[in-house]
Amino acid sequence: SETSYPVHFYTSTGNGGNDNEGGNDSEGGNNTPTDDKAILDAAYALGSGESMTGPITLTGVITALDSYNNPTIVIGDYTDQPIYCYKLKDSRFVLGATITVTAQSIKNYNGTIEMMDCTLDNITLPGGSGSEGGNDDEGGNTTPTLPEGIVDAPVAGTAYKLGLYHGNESATVYFNGQNWNNYAWYLAYSQDVAEAVDVYLEAVDGGYRLYFMNGDEKTYIRTTPRDGDATKGTLELTTTAPAEFYTFNEEYKTLVYTAEDGTQFYLGSSGTYKSISVSNVTYLSSETSYPVHFYTSTGNGGNDNEGGNDNEGGNNTPGGDVAVGESVTYDFKSLCTSTITDTVDFTTADGVVTFKLVNGSMATNKSGQIRVYQDHEGVFTTTQKVNSVTLKANGKDGKDATVTISVSNDGTNYVEVGSFTVGSSAENTVSFGGGYTYVKIASSGKQLQIAAMTLVFGE
Repeated sequence: SETSYPVHFYTSTGNGGNDNEGGNDSEGGNNTPTDDKAILDAAYALGSGESMTGPITLTGVITALDSYNNPTIVIGDYTDQPIYCYKLKDSRFVLGATITVTAQSIKNYNGTIEMMDCTLDNITLPGGSGSEGGNDDEGGNTTPTLPEGIVDAPVAGTAYKLGLYHGNESATVYFNGQNWNNYAWYLAYSQDVAEAVDVYLEAVDGGYRLYFMNGDEKTYIRTTPRDGDATKGTLELTTTAPAEFYTFNEEYKTLVYTAEDGTQFYLGSSGTYKSISVSNVTYLSSETSYPVHFYTSTGNGGNDNEGGNDNEGGNNTPGGDVAVGESVTYDFKSLCTSTITDTVDFTTADGVVTFKLVNGSMATNKSGQIRVYQDHEGVFTTTQKVNSVTLKANGKDGKDATVTISVSNDGTNYVEVGSFTVGSSAENTVSFGGGYTYVKIASSGKQLQIAAMTLVFGE
């Protein structure tokens, strides 16, 4: 009843007087701002280890995804105040998606502003497809849109390429007969169909085995439930014919393995992952899930990024040859998918730049840096000649690192073309006429931490 007044507990000083005295009764309560800009300013004013309590709800665009698919978002035009969403991974997340997130607190974690104890309230994918938050299995596309060029009805004993259209890379990729990064439960792929192996279906009672020839040896791609968690699957390459087999899913035109308990799994990739692995079929309808398909022995006739310069219209990812004088910026926050030390070797998603580093590390994309250790070096190799390089970098802890740039066209005979010293974060450009395909970066005095690199391409 509105005229019933139950007792409550107050502090020893009471409630500070009649709550209609002295103005706003919110004084002394939660002082967390509700305006987006005020929230961001307050968050960025936190000292390391400090936090502000919520709940706090923000809507922003995903500008980066770490190796676990946790997003970093930018709210409105405040690009200088990004926020990382801690443990908010979702298979639907892609760059450019708009998400609404509610966090119980915001914390400054070693200089990174993070939303903590997050829940996803809503997601709108690029192009306007939206769904409410919750389990990322919900709200998926129930009528799959299949890639062009796939084989609708594969035949046992026929040579095919095992591939998938990877939405994050905007390209068709093909299994190349290897494990990814020497992990037994991940398969590697290439955008070059010439590097792909032929795969075959082997008919068995109830379905098919899947294999390829490794030299003269038949090697099977086997899927099983994961030890300790039967809801997840794993795979291995084995020369022993497995008891497990696949069936062909007509709706998605892909292979499905059914475990003894009825749980089903498929082969594919998702989000920003750069390998082929096993996933539960509950993820199959996700818009960022990319199941494998069969292609003819020549692939799908070329990747979708052919037929024009992707730099047109402002996209800084080249597809094919880059026009002379065009520049491309590689932001390592989106390229560094894991922390690897000693020897780093990766290729950018557009296939233009390969980076090799000895005695350094590639940070996770939460930090987004390539670290060239003191008195060591790394080499960028490009598929097109480069006329200049700009590094956005800093010395470790803001201390001076001396950077030396050398170039070569054979990877052996290098010519030094410039050097500079960098402490706090800055951009430095070294230009060199003629064009080269090998760019060596050496650091001395202090470890060099590279956040981004801009290349100007020549012929």
